[in-house]
Amino acid sequence: MLLDLVPDQPEGLLQRGLAYQAEGQTDLAIADLKKVSELQPGRDDIKLQLALLLESKNEKNEALRLVREVLGRSPELVGAKELNSRLIR
Repeated sequence: MLLDLVPDQPEGLLQRGLAYQAEGQTDLAIADLKKVSELQPGRDDIKLQLALLLESKNEKNEALRLVREVLGRSPELVGAKELNSRLIR
């Protein structure tokens, strides 16, 4: 696996994180997406996906922080406003 050779490779981490999410392994998915977000801080799509995962674990404060960060840079990103509305209820 590529991640065995290059553990901080963002695309590999992203794909593995999405696979973990599909398998219902939310904690592992969150860990990988957090790492991708650190490696590629401008990827608002990743931050939004991470916020959705955090919301599913009822970690609303962290999810809201990420969504507000996304909205500050990419207010047009599909789903960001809706997630923000859910989190502030």
